[in-house]
Amino acid sequence: MSPPPGRRVAAVDRAWAGRYAALLVSGVRVPPVDVVRATVRAVVTGRPDTPYGALLDPRRLRWVPVDPDRVEEHLDRVVVAGPDPRPGQEEAALEDLTRGHEEDLPVRVTVGPTSLGCTASHMVGDAVTTALLLRSLLLGDPGPVLRERRLDAGLLGRAALAQTRTHARDWARLAVQRRPVGAGPRGRGAGPPDRVDAGPGSGTRLVGTRLEPADLAAVSRWRNAHAPGAPLAAALATLSARALVDAGVPLDTSGLFTLVDLRRYLVGLPPGTAVGGNLAKAVRLPCDLLDPRAVGSALAHVVASGRPVPATVLGAVGALLRPPSAGGGPGAPLRLTFNTVPGLPGSDTLPWLEGRRGRYVGAGFPVAPDGLSLVAHRLRDHLELTASVAPGTVPAELVRDALRSLVGGTRPGGPPL
Repeated sequence: MSPPPGRRVAAVDRAWAGRYAALLVSGVRVPPVDVVRATVRAVVTGRPDTPYGALLDPRRLRWVPVDPDRVEEHLDRVVVAGPDPRPGQEEAALEDLTRGHEEDLPVRVTVGPTSLGCTASHMVGDAVTTALLLRSLLLGDPGPVLRERRLDAGLLGRAALAQTRTHARDWARLAVQRRPVGAGPRGRGAGPPDRVDAGPGSGTRLVGTRLEPADLAAVSRWRNAHAPGAPLAAALATLSARALVDAGVPLDTSGLFTLVDLRRYLVGLPPGTAVGGNLAKAVRLPCDLLDPRAVGSALAHVVASGRPVPATVLGAVGALLRPPSAGGGPGAPLRLTFNTVPGLPGSDTLPWLEGRRGRYVGAGFPVAPDGLSLVAHRLRDHLELTASVAPGTVPAELVRDALRSLVGGTRPGGPPL
C-alpha cells in the first residue's frame, strides 16, 4: 500500500487545524491583478517547501503539492478580483472574504482597485506570516517570502534550550500541571477550546472600530493615572472588557488568553531574519481583567517566564496524541482572547494613498462558542480594534457599539478617562 500523497502538516501547525486568519488593507496602491498573480506564482513555484504551493487534505492533514502542470488552475482559485470595501465597512468586507475561503486552499487573495484582502489557513502561519505575504503582493516583490525562514523543530528546540537554564524548574511544574493525554475535556481555565464545529464559512461576525490619535492619548492618560508602568495593551484590554461588561456582554473577567510571539526567544539567526510559521502561542493569564495593573503584571510575567516556549512544544505533542476539546459551549460566560500587534511587518511602509483614510484590519475565524476574540493592531497614526464574534453568542452590533464607546464617558465601577 503506497503512502498518502504530500507531507504531513507539522505538529506545531496541527494545533491550528480548522482555524483561519484574515487581513484586509484599503486605501493603498494595488498592482494590477496579473501582477499580483505573477507574484503568487513566483512564491508557489519558488518555495515548494512551504504550504503556498500545495493544497490541504483536511481529513489527513497533509499538504499535497500542486502538480506543475496545474499551477495556473491553482492560481485561478487563489487570486481573484473583487470590489473595494465601502468606507467604514471594512470589517463587513473582511467578513465577506472569510465566507469565500475554501477549506483546501492555503491562502486566497482578493484584489480590489485600492484594497487587498487575504484569508489563510492558520496552519500556514500566524498573522506576521500572512502580513509578510500581503506586503510582498502589494509591492509586487516575492523576495521577502522567498527568503523567509520557516519555523522548524531545530529553531524551536534551540529556543527551548536557551531558556532552560533559567526556567527549567518552572517548566517542569507546568508539565506536571497539564492534564494527561486521554484524560477527557479540559477544564475551562486550562486553555482555549481547540475545536470549532464549522468550516471557513462558519458565520463568524467581524466588527470593530478605529482609535484615532486623540483616543490613544486619552487611553495613555488613563493608563498613566491608574496603572503607571503598565503597557498600553493592559489598559486597552481592561477598557475593552469594561465596555463589553457595561454593554451586557456575559464576559468571564477572571483572566484572558493572549498570543505571545515566540520570535523574541529564537536564537542563532542573523539579524533581521524573517521567520514564518506559527510562532504565536496562546496562553491563559489568570488575573482580574477589570484591573489594568493586574493585566499588565500578568503580561509582563508570562513573557519574562519563557513559558510560551514549552507550552508550544507540549501543545504540538498534544495535537498529535489527543483529540481537541470543544470548550464550554453556548451559554457559558465568554472567555476573552485579547491580542495586541504593535505593528505587523512593513505595515507602516505600505503604499498608502495620499488623502485616503487607510485601514488595516485583521481577525481570526471561526470563534469557539464560548469565546470572544479582540485584535488591537497599532499603526503609525491610529489603532485598529477588531472583534471576532461567534454566532449564537451575543449580537455583533452590541460588541461593535461597546468598542466604539471605549474612550467615551465613564465606566461603572471604574474611573473616567
